[in-house]
Amino acid sequence: MNFFAIDTETTGLNYWQHDIFGASWCEDINSPVYKTWDQVDKEALKKIFNSDRPILFHNAKFDLHMLRKHGFPIPKNLHDSMIMSYIYNENTTHSLENLSHKYLNVEKWKDDVKKLVDFDAGQTYADVPYEVMKTYAERDVKYTLQLGNFLASKLKDEPKLWELYLKEMELLKELIQIEEYGVKIDTALLADMTNHLQKEIDEHSTKVYYEAGEQFNIESPDELANILFDKLKLPVQGYTQKDHKRKIDDYCLEKLDHPIIQPLKTYRLARHMKRTYCDNIKGYLDAGDILHCNFKQNGTTTGRFSCVSPNLQNIPKIHRIRELFIPRLNCKWYLFDYKQMEMRLYAYFANDAKVKEWFKQGVDPYYEMAKIYYKKSEVTKSQRDFIKGFTLGKLYGLGISGTMNKYHKTKREAYRLHDEFNKAFPLVKRFNKKVIDRVLANGFIESPFGRRRRLNERGSYKGMNALIQGSGGDIMKEDMIKVNRLLANKKSNVIISIHDELLVEVHNDEAYLVKEIVNVMQDYPQFEDVDMLVDIKMTDTNWKEAKKNEL
Repeated sequence: MNFFAIDTETTGLNYWQHDIFGASWCEDINSPVYKTWDQVDKEALKKIFNSDRPILFHNAKFDLHMLRKHGFPIPKNLHDSMIMSYIYNENTTHSLENLSHKYLNVEKWKDDVKKLVDFDAGQTYADVPYEVMKTYAERDVKYTLQLGNFLASKLKDEPKLWELYLKEMELLKELIQIEEYGVKIDTALLADMTNHLQKEIDEHSTKVYYEAGEQFNIESPDELANILFDKLKLPVQGYTQKDHKRKIDDYCLEKLDHPIIQPLKTYRLARHMKRTYCDNIKGYLDAGDILHCNFKQNGTTTGRFSCVSPNLQNIPKIHRIRELFIPRLNCKWYLFDYKQMEMRLYAYFANDAKVKEWFKQGVDPYYEMAKIYYKKSEVTKSQRDFIKGFTLGKLYGLGISGTMNKYHKTKREAYRLHDEFNKAFPLVKRFNKKVIDRVLANGFIESPFGRRRRLNERGSYKGMNALIQGSGGDIMKEDMIKVNRLLANKKSNVIISIHDELLVEVHNDEAYLVKEIVNVMQDYPQFEDVDMLVDIKMTDTNWKEAKKNEL
């Protein structure tokens, strides 16, 4: 494809804090080039970016964030060997080193570059001697070019995979802009919340020590197990599979009856929320109190997004952490959430006429399923919620062991629960078998978007989950592209994608866009018999306060 492979060397990983000190490029594997950034002819490089020449990176989003600080455009013909690898085989590690070893038969390298940098003294990779960095950088860009040639050839042999890859590259261009725009954080509240959580940690660790009769390292699984099971003589609830150690996870703690348990659980939650969110958010803020997340296109094997630095996808909806996320001045947040996406996709793929009819009637499918399961004309909310959770569990591959853990059942009770569900809804079981048979025949399950989830016989039970979640993930990725393009040259911006939900910051002057966004997100004619409908919530204060909003 006549790739122009390029890589940057930077003083750190955060583009809003760090910068480029060197760049390497390669057009022929026998002549890679490395130069310090002040030696690079940036205008000549920009012309190449603006041409039709295919520009190749490995992890393009990282490099382009850095380059855009220096006025570089997103290349017209952008390519990424890391994304190629993800489409070609989602089950491997997509690092340059691993892929070079796997596909180019290159021995894994052990870089000693880190040993040359005294980070404690404030040094960065820019302090590495030029000749050492030159060898390191030219090697990386050479293998990037080789990988790009190899993987592009493989993907082009399967036109549907190449088409899916090109769609991911369209998305990558939009993600760069979305990440750079970022999310506004209430830093005063962040400071207060951090202090409050630290007080909770201190207070409940003291209570744990009191009930234990001694101080110990609560973070140490071995020391905690010794206190609970040896000193306090509490019953062991199970053993880990890997090293056969006594389990101390939250599920096992729930079964224990002792005054130490409640403060221990509160301590763990406070510690988790402080470390995972408050401390992480603080580390990824720019000077304007904007949080820049990293949305990973290749973060899951099913095709769904993952979000790191920090992970916003697992924040409990009821937790105050969501109060930290606020709209900018003269803006409101609109949350566009697909209604029962998983069940609609199940109904489409399984051709479940009964569920499709419920959607046409506008009734809650889980409520109707609960009435069938419990053989009642009316059911309680808790019965409806149980059926919802168990149904989604079945679609995601929930087995007997998972049922025992999630619902606190014995093995016999778990088997009975599955048998009763299968009798009430036999089509779910039949559809699952069809998917498994397809996986066993082809070695993969393929979504309508061309995405493949490659599974062996042992993992074939994951096929239904991959089909439904993967299709849902591709719908959200398509939405990110369509909505962000709709907002081009507007004051409004896409903020975050969380599972089946898209968060958009809409400027008060552009409220008319809300209806247009809904129309774009519901425009999936291939799923017209299950209607991909969107609910809307709105907030002008913070994320946690978002309330249902009607058009």
